[in-house]
Amino acid sequence: MKKVADAKELDRTKTRMRFGYLYNEYRDKHYYWEIAKIVFKNLIILVLSYYESFVKMKAILIIILIIVFIAMTSYMHPYKEKYLNKLEV
Repeated sequence: MKKVADAKELDRTKTRMRFGYLYNEYRDKHYYWEIAKIVFKNLIILVLSYYESFVKMKAILIIILIIVFIAMTSYMHPYKEKYLNKLEV
């Protein structure tokens, strides 16, 4: 995805048609949240596959990742709709 340099660029019809599914449900200042969620999911997959035989280490790291993600979501409230923020947590 091409980096969008200006927040006004996100409202252009061409940009919204191309990439709108990535940021339409988020508040304007949190347009990047879908990317953050993808990174979070990839980190979980990485931990699950890398620490395959270390069950305790895997559990600890995944719990830490989940706590960090919940804390970020609770602090930032990235969604436009309040119920989506509560649902995400």
